[in-house]
Amino acid sequence: MNNNFREIIALLADGKSRSGQEIGDLLNITRSAVWKIMHKLAELGIPVERNQGKGYRFTRPVQLLNKKQIWQNLSPQTQQQIPHFELVDTLGSTNDTILRMIKDKKPSGTLLLTEHQTQGRARFGRQWHSPYAANIYLALYWRFIKDTSELSGLTQAVACAVINALSKYGISELALKWPNDLYHSNKKLCSVLVDLTGESHSCTDAVIGVGLNVSMCSQYNTIDQPWTDLNTITGQFTDRNELSRSLITDLYATLAQFDKEGFAPFVDQWASNDYLLNKPLAAFNTQEKISGTGMGLGSRGELLIETASGIVPFSNGSVRLQTP
Repeated sequence: MNNNFREIIALLADGKSRSGQEIGDLLNITRSAVWKIMHKLAELGIPVERNQGKGYRFTRPVQLLNKKQIWQNLSPQTQQQIPHFELVDTLGSTNDTILRMIKDKKPSGTLLLTEHQTQGRARFGRQWHSPYAANIYLALYWRFIKDTSELSGLTQAVACAVINALSKYGISELALKWPNDLYHSNKKLCSVLVDLTGESHSCTDAVIGVGLNVSMCSQYNTIDQPWTDLNTITGQFTDRNELSRSLITDLYATLAQFDKEGFAPFVDQWASNDYLLNKPLAAFNTQEKISGTGMGLGSRGELLIETASGIVPFSNGSVRLQTP
């Protein structure tokens, strides 16, 4: 996105109306160019309102991420864990971009943030809707000196890190839905996507992606499941730069702990926020379907399901609640 886009966002970030002529004069561009930019911003998910005689305004606060501010507010300990940090305006997918960075020999600990994804993805190739300058789209690279089989529970540990970061904002009633989602009041707030590459009995490269809804807008009412965002939950504007700092801090601390101790230290935390605990559910993948009651997680992050024949561990697939 060119500088004119970012400058217009900065001009209208306060929510006040400005005419196309005023904006054009300030940026030395035509009113027609202003109109085209406004149209594009609306397509990207920024709610632009045009009132005759008043001009353009944003109907919600819009804040751009600031790499320098995020970095300076990280602790020295966290900064030492991040040898390479990029903030990109627009890209396809944060996870896919980090995977390419790994091929380009970027070091473990590399961190990536973006304002907008054009091909954001969730599990099983599903789309993750990514409006511009609205949410947190983050990915990082962590190399484990472990086989992939030793990383069971990594996704769940990362989800616990997100809960830790959000708890600092006084948000209650957050729930963890196995294997990778955070819910609030039965609506999805955040999702974790982990991609692993490696050879058996060797090192494993992990790409950890987090998509966190901060300030979504009504144009995404076509999403096929209930969702919410932080601004809706709190009724307040969420500072995305401060939220990014908090999230980064907890993610890197969690990965360091997981690297040493695995998922076991996170079992109790998951249990206290378990969305599926004691609820009827169906777990399924291409090989099997298991119906029963959620009984928490095992020490390797596996979902424990109570069935008629006893407790059954489930490690890979999807889960949905059963309607009584």
